[in-house]
Amino acid sequence: MQPQELRKLAADLKNDLSRLVEKRSNWEIHWQEVADYMLPRKADITLERPKGDKRHTVIYDGTAIHSLELLASSLH
Repeated sequence: MQPQELRKLAADLKNDLSRLVEKRSNWEIHWQEVADYMLPRKADITLERPKGDKRHTVIYDGTAIHSLELLASSLH
């Protein structure tokens, strides 16, 4: 490949990546909200929490966590 073709390919890939990141950003908010209720220990999609931070503050009971475990075991 010629250097000019490589530059065009790189520009196209950068444009595709930025377009995909923009489309994904709409969903990340929803993913974070679901993860806060169902996977509180691994809910670092859009938020960066320090170690030792309380993550179970929005959970009223363990129904969502238990339902996720049942779904995972059923799929397995």
